[in-house]
Amino acid sequence: MATENIKIVNIPQESLQKVDKDNNYVLRFRISNEDSSQKSAWSPYLQIPARTIPGTLPITAAQMTASKNDDIVSLQWVSTADSYRPLYDVFVKWSTNGGTTYGNYEFVDTVSATFATVSFSTGANHLKFKVQVAGLVQEENNNLLLGESNGLSI
Repeated sequence: MATENIKIVNIPQESLQKVDKDNNYVLRFRISNEDSSQKSAWSPYLQIPARTIPGTLPITAAQMTASKNDDIVSLQWVSTADSYRPLYDVFVKWSTNGGTTYGNYEFVDTVSATFATVSFSTGANHLKFKVQVAGLVQEENNNLLLGESNGLSI
């Protein structure tokens, strides 16, 4: 029968990486023979919904800390509710006036652990940071938000 030679490949969701702005995985594929001498054209892009981020943020402000050592600020958080996500995007914003006002959030890094480091912003004495599901584009996106800290003194 012709279906004897059909091979099915399953990719677990945990193996997928970044999502788009709407919390979808974006995939495309191509098919090749076993020695890769023949390949199909690429498929159209497919959007596959990722797991829904709960309405209540899985990382609370109380689970987010910052500490300063010389010119490096370490940001840490606890995330057990969203452990199926392998990567996080981290953003920080600084205050130089005791936490009264803050600048805009800036992208720090995409990390696979629950901590990140950032160079200290000269003159700053407070910061806020947010953690979100790693996106294809590193920009703030409340659709991907996992947690946001309160103002933290450094």
